[in-house]
Amino acid sequence: MIGSGIIGMATTLALRRRGVDVACLEAGEPGGGQSKGPVRIFRMAHAGQGLTVLAKRARQGWTDWEAPVGRELIGDHGAVIVGGRAEAMARNLEFAGVAGETLDADAVRRRVGAELAPGETALLDPAGGNICAGAIMGYLTAATEAQRTITRLEVAARGADGFDLLTPEGIWSTEHLVLCAGEGTPALAEQIGLDLKASLYRHSRFAFPMRDPGRRPSCLLDHGAAEHVYGLVVGSSGRYAMGLSGDTDYPAEQVSADEASHLSHLRLRAHVAERMPELEPEPVAELRCSFGRSPLLGGGDDVGVWALPNATVCFGNNLFKFAPLLGEMLAETALSGVVPAPLRAGA
Repeated sequence: MIGSGIIGMATTLALRRRGVDVACLEAGEPGGGQSKGPVRIFRMAHAGQGLTVLAKRARQGWTDWEAPVGRELIGDHGAVIVGGRAEAMARNLEFAGVAGETLDADAVRRRVGAELAPGETALLDPAGGNICAGAIMGYLTAATEAQRTITRLEVAARGADGFDLLTPEGIWSTEHLVLCAGEGTPALAEQIGLDLKASLYRHSRFAFPMRDPGRRPSCLLDHGAAEHVYGLVVGSSGRYAMGLSGDTDYPAEQVSADEASHLSHLRLRAHVAERMPELEPEPVAELRCSFGRSPLLGGGDDVGVWALPNATVCFGNNLFKFAPLLGEMLAETALSGVVPAPLRAGA
């Protein structure tokens, strides 16, 4: 297993439960790439029916993880969705057997502290809430014994027998390779013959103090304003984190991480001043985010899995919320060589 983010570690755990001898390799800290951060958003509602069904199945996986972790992993905050594809998401929730709710401006203000324009409404996804990312990452790191053993990696095929992983720390020989390395996946996939045609994007998420630190607002996906943003409360810190959403991030080939941080800061401050009166205007913390997009996928929160000779590759965006289910499905793919229909690229 290359990559000890949440998907890589969930898959490692699922494979070990099936009796497979698997090592999880990581260049940095476990969970230090695209899985970093203390909280994440879980939402059932998606614009695609298939992803909505996957999210419903993943929700049960989160519940199953709560016993060994010893705490609740998804809060009952709910998720408020404004603009964009809220109508399609409402239909998909209904298809999945979840009753969404239409919110007027007053209800949105009470739930999340956002000001809607006249005539705007929103969708409440009652199954949405904050994922306690720190707790699950700590559990998975201990359960999988994720190893930080590689600083650089080259993959050399051994014919039909698998691969040799060439690193400065030594050579790892494996019968099967699973790639879940976040932004590092495209380069590694290319070494084994898969061109994901991926591009890297950046933005920064900023945490703003809440004027009432005791509030417990819902998660937010707001595509109804000039900026497309997401938001979630940061535990009991009295802060609400906001980041850019949709296709409004910065291509890494054109914009440095520092530039993306500065531009994200300007845009999010302006959005808070216009749309989020319950937040203080200046942020107090930053989390730098990166992710990949591929024309082989459908865009948005999409995932693709490829079964190659002696290798399984997983690539996508905003996959954290699907982790319990993806771990099980990737384990089955690695063992069978068959990609489940919902995970086939472009499905």
